[in-house]
Amino acid sequence: MKTLLFNKYLKLSFLTAFLFIHWNHIQAQDNSWKWQHPFPVGNSHFDVAWISEETFYVSGTKGQFIKTSDFGGSWEVSHLPTEATVREIDFINESKGWAVTDNGQIWVTEDAGTNWTLQYENAESPTLRDIYFYNEQIGYAVGDAGYVENVLFKTENGGEDWSKITLPLTAGASFYGLFFCKAVSQDTVYAAGWDNTFFRSYDGGTTWNTISLPATAGGFYEGAYFVNESTGFIVGPSGYIIKTTDSGATWSVLMGSAESSDYFTEAYFYDNMRGWVSSFECLYTTEDGGATWSSNCESDYGGSRKSFIQFDTEGNGIAVASYDILVTHNGNDFEKVLPIDSINDLYSISNANDHLYIAASAGEIFHSTDKGQQWQVMSTPVNSALHCVQFVDDNHGWAAGNDGIVLKTEDGGNNWQQVEVGYEGNFSDMYLWSREELILTGATGTIIKTSDAGANWSVGNISAEDNLNAVHFVSADTGYVVGNTGLLAMSTDGGYNWELQDPGVLSHLNDVFFVSSSTGYAVGRSGIISYTENGGGLWIPQVSGVSATLNSVYFSDANHGYITTSGNVLATDDGGKNWNIQPTPSGNTLLDIYFNDQGQGWAVGTAGNILFYGEHITGVEDLGRGVTTLETVIYPNPAKSRIHFKLQTSYSGPAVLIVNSLNGNKVVNTNINFQDGEYLWDITPELENGVYVIQLRLAGEVQSSKLIINR
Repeated sequence: MKTLLFNKYLKLSFLTAFLFIHWNHIQAQDNSWKWQHPFPVGNSHFDVAWISEETFYVSGTKGQFIKTSDFGGSWEVSHLPTEATVREIDFINESKGWAVTDNGQIWVTEDAGTNWTLQYENAESPTLRDIYFYNEQIGYAVGDAGYVENVLFKTENGGEDWSKITLPLTAGASFYGLFFCKAVSQDTVYAAGWDNTFFRSYDGGTTWNTISLPATAGGFYEGAYFVNESTGFIVGPSGYIIKTTDSGATWSVLMGSAESSDYFTEAYFYDNMRGWVSSFECLYTTEDGGATWSSNCESDYGGSRKSFIQFDTEGNGIAVASYDILVTHNGNDFEKVLPIDSINDLYSISNANDHLYIAASAGEIFHSTDKGQQWQVMSTPVNSALHCVQFVDDNHGWAAGNDGIVLKTEDGGNNWQQVEVGYEGNFSDMYLWSREELILTGATGTIIKTSDAGANWSVGNISAEDNLNAVHFVSADTGYVVGNTGLLAMSTDGGYNWELQDPGVLSHLNDVFFVSSSTGYAVGRSGIISYTENGGGLWIPQVSGVSATLNSVYFSDANHGYITTSGNVLATDDGGKNWNIQPTPSGNTLLDIYFNDQGQGWAVGTAGNILFYGEHITGVEDLGRGVTTLETVIYPNPAKSRIHFKLQTSYSGPAVLIVNSLNGNKVVNTNINFQDGEYLWDITPELENGVYVIQLRLAGEVQSSKLIINR
């Protein structure tokens, strides 16, 4: 990747972290899946192009592309029109750059990532792991094809044409592929591969020399950086750091041993002397070209695999680790700028009286009263994952999960009481008839039921020891459970006794849903959908059109149904005769789904993903008509008690501040006065935690943005 460097001190202070999301327009949502949580995006990140002192771009899963012009204080969200992961990006200036994906695609943008054009797509779909442009015309992209080939492509006309270059394979290597490439001059190109080989070309890639790298305890390397034509560093597992000062002809081992627990993935050097290498948990720094190293393993650096690090002479830096984007101003102390929300896994979603509830890992329960525009986390007395939660009214609800945990509340979730059930395994699902009556399913064929609010429990009679994954009742007496190895059973006495049925498959079944007493659906692994029209007397397959695992199924009526899978939703409008993919922005596994009778839907999944489907949330579509994006910086955001408005001019004079809730209610309407382009506003104490829309009317303009209050 090409580094666009800078030498100025980064002016933005992170003593108070703030988030200002640019809205191009606040408008009615189109009929597609959108992020509700985490905000503003919920996919993992891979690479960064650091453009100028405060501007950098970040690529990620499922075509995700975000950019900031204030070092992570605010973000603009875009995307490449691809389902693939964008592993590497390289920009030659602020506007023009290239991106490579894990399915052999090469994309180009001329407008800083707002729009992307597919330049090349290889039919063999190799994983492209690095891209480097020496200038606007000459560029290289490298990767692997299932770890059996060293893949390298070259262009000499800015990407209009790409030619494949064959590199030799080292005999006896466990696997092959290139993870690094850099053109240090128009003709001199370096590359490094999984087979412990360093490649050099002095004729623009026509011919190549190969140099064997020092053997490592880990067996391979996977990160590299060249400061100039002669000096470079390569890193890998078992704490290995090797260095060359003669253009790769010879390499010396600076660190590394079989006893080392460090797994180095990234390296960056500002010059021959000052550099950084990163493991999952630690950042190592050298001031003498690698002769000695100091390490920082503080918790704020995180424990995830780092896919990007870069620093400047002042110690300002960026690190990317899966879902985390970290920044520092002294090269040591890191602050997470994304995500700002919890990314615990979300397992199931339910509805009661237009309130939404989500069961999550770490004992969390998410609750929303405004269709998911604002989510509050209910506190529970446990840390185990909760797999299911249901309420029968605004006050009475139950939750269950791992380690035999069963909870109930009688005050809307303000307090949760743990209920002993005499079982220490994992619960997977529940069905709730009333405040007193519910049934739970779990591992090893476990079914238990209470009819007296948990005072006593009965064990369901089922001839199975496989894990049960879901339960659904179509009436007080008739219900169904599904589980591993094609387990499907029916009860006609309220869940006390169960009779096995034949779903026609042996694969794991993950969910079951009936739209009537006769018509039901079961879904599971390998894209399986089983369908019945006679209450389970006969189950027949439906064609899903996918081979991925299907996790949940929900029908809003006899015709309209939805199924979640990894990153997508399947939808039908004809009772399952035809299923079509509804793309989502998520690159994570979607575990559950719910639709209301207004055609609005929510899908939840791993990494804190909550997606919303629908045309709009009532009231919000009117807030932004005729307004422009707020050019004013507001911080901190999220805010607790006070926010700072800072205009782009030194305007002094009156303005009107309007704050709307996301259901369209105007909660603040007040006159304010700017002095030299600035104004401090003490947030009205009555405003509760949540998301609001700010309108600022001044000098004949109306500008708008989003404000998060989190006291």
